[in-house]
Amino acid sequence: MSFKKFNLFAVLKNPLFLGAIVVLLLFGFSFITSQKKESPCSVVFNKIDKLCLSGKEAFKIETLSLNLVQENTLKNFSSPFIISPRIYGAVSDVDVEERNEPIEYIVQEGDNTFSIIAKKFGVSENTILWANNLGKNSKPKIGQRLLILPVSGLIHLVQSRETVSEIAKKYKANTEKIIEFNELPKNGDIFKGDFMVIPDGIMPKNKVYSVKATNLPDFGPFISPTQGIITRTVRMHGGYEAVDIANEPGTLIVAPTRGKVIIAGYRGARCGNGIDIEHSRGIITRYCHLSKISVTVGENVIVGDEIGKMGYTGTTRPKGPRGCHLHFYTIGAKNPLGNYKLNAIIYWK
Repeated sequence: MSFKKFNLFAVLKNPLFLGAIVVLLLFGFSFITSQKKESPCSVVFNKIDKLCLSGKEAFKIETLSLNLVQENTLKNFSSPFIISPRIYGAVSDVDVEERNEPIEYIVQEGDNTFSIIAKKFGVSENTILWANNLGKNSKPKIGQRLLILPVSGLIHLVQSRETVSEIAKKYKANTEKIIEFNELPKNGDIFKGDFMVIPDGIMPKNKVYSVKATNLPDFGPFISPTQGIITRTVRMHGGYEAVDIANEPGTLIVAPTRGKVIIAGYRGARCGNGIDIEHSRGIITRYCHLSKISVTVGENVIVGDEIGKMGYTGTTRPKGPRGCHLHFYTIGAKNPLGNYKLNAIIYWK
C-alpha cells in the first residue's frame, strides 16, 4: 500500500479552499459585529436604557441584604423582586416610569438634599430616609448608594400568623392598596417570609430608653457596651445569648463591666474583628464585627473603658446602616440587654 505525498501549497492554491476561507471570515466578522451591538444595556428594564452605566459597574449584580427594623420592617433587603444588574446614575423625574421593583441609586453631583433625590423617583423624602436608616438632618454624599423603593412607603417581611389588615394598621396604610400593589389574592392570603411593599406606609416611632450603670448579680456595675438601636433581640447563638446593636461605623464600644481581655483580634469569617472579656465567676462577654480594637490580651478594663469601634467586619450585611452593628454575646450568664424589645434605642446618660 502506498500513500500520495501531501502537498500543502497545492491545497492553498485551490480556488474552492480559498473560497471557503473567505466565507468563514465574513461569517465571523458578521457574528462579532452583531454581538457588539447586543450589549447588556440593550436589555429592556423599565424602558430606561439611557440610564445604563458603562464600565464594570454595569455588569455587577447588586443584591441588598435583609435587615429587620421595627420588628419586621425592612431596610436594606434581599429583594424578592428581579433587580436590574445596573446601578442608576444621573436621572431626572421625567426619566423614571412606573415600576414595581426597588432599585439602587448612586448619589450624583447636584443631589444636594434627599428631597431632590426623592422628587426624581416620585417618592417621599421619608421613604428614602427610612429605607436607608437616615436621620432628618442627614445630607447626601456623592457616590453614596441608596435603596429607592418603587412607591412612597416601606417594605415589610411577613411574620407568622400576620394578616394584611394587621400590617396595614401597623403602618397606617390601606389594606386594599397593599393587596393590589403586591398582586395578592383577593382574600389577602400571605405567608411567613413573604416580602411586601407597603404603599404610603408610615414608620412607627421608636421607643427610646436610657441606660445607666446598674448593679447586676452576675456582673456588678454594668452599662450597655454601646449606643444604638436593637436590631435583633436576645437569641441563642451557638448556645449563648446574643443581641445586635446597630449604629454608624466608628461608634464607640466600651467595657460594660470590669474584666480582663482574653482574646483580641480577628476571630474568623463569622465574627470578624472581635474581643472576649472574662469577668468574675468565669462569665465572658464577646464583641464581634469591630472596625477597630483598642485593647490587647491581658489588659484589665473597668466600666466605660474604650475597647473598640463598631464596624462591618466578619459576616455582616452589605455596607449599609443596618449592616454596621455590634454582635454582643454573654457566655455563662443571661444577656443584660435581653429585656429590650426590637427597635429599642439605647444610649448612655
